[in-house]
Amino acid sequence: MKANGLKHSYLEELNDLYSAENQLVKDLPEMAKAATSEDSRAGFEGQLEQTKEHMVRLENIFNALGEDPNGKTDVGHQSR
Repeated sequence: MKANGLKHSYLEELNDLYSAENQLVKDLPEMAKAATSEDSRAGFEGQLEQTKEHMVRLENIFNALGEDPNGKTDVGHQSR
């Protein structure tokens, strides 16, 4: 695989990860709100903070590569 093809594959994977994290940032507050126990609610809220940190790390990687994150939207989330 050529270096350019490898970078393209790497960026696609990063975009997929960024998209997944972005979807979680949107969905986790709803999950926390719907939680029936305080432990579950706290778990969702804790995961939300970790997910936000993951997004910052991914954005830093994109910046280091001179790229912008442009993750794909999951088909299931487009209909919401």
